[in-house]
Amino acid sequence: MLGVLPMDGIPASWQAKFGVQGMHTWARLLRDTRTKNGWPTLFADQDRLRTGLEMVQTTASGPRWGGRGGLRSLYADFLAESATLTGTETLNQSAAACRDLASLWDDFIDAIDPGVATDERNEQFAAMADRLYALAVEEEQAALDLRAALS
Repeated sequence: MLGVLPMDGIPASWQAKFGVQGMHTWARLLRDTRTKNGWPTLFADQDRLRTGLEMVQTTASGPRWGGRGGLRSLYADFLAESATLTGTETLNQSAAACRDLASLWDDFIDAIDPGVATDERNEQFAAMADRLYALAVEEEQAALDLRAALS
């Protein structure tokens, strides 16, 4: 999640698209009204806007690529079981943080409105960026806490 290590098979130029860095990149693109890569420009067309936001919801919460809560509940279960098996009680704190993250992911995905009108998309994107930034901060803290628990 922290994206601080080189990732095998992933070009270095793509590192900013993964983990917490990727979340910050996405939040920035949601607000970017100046470049062609900014979401307000990419999704200026109503059909493209609806399709794009539906794809975000489906990808994030659907069973093929994601799942409810960003799969954080599943990871919380893994950490709780690991705490029991290894006697590493601090993993229970990480499990609790992951459960909290699951709710934040659900709130983020549920707040996306694929039916938003194009003239209201900048407000939708700004709200998404605010939630995504807050979520990235929590994801980073949870990852740092887990790293500390394992050290």
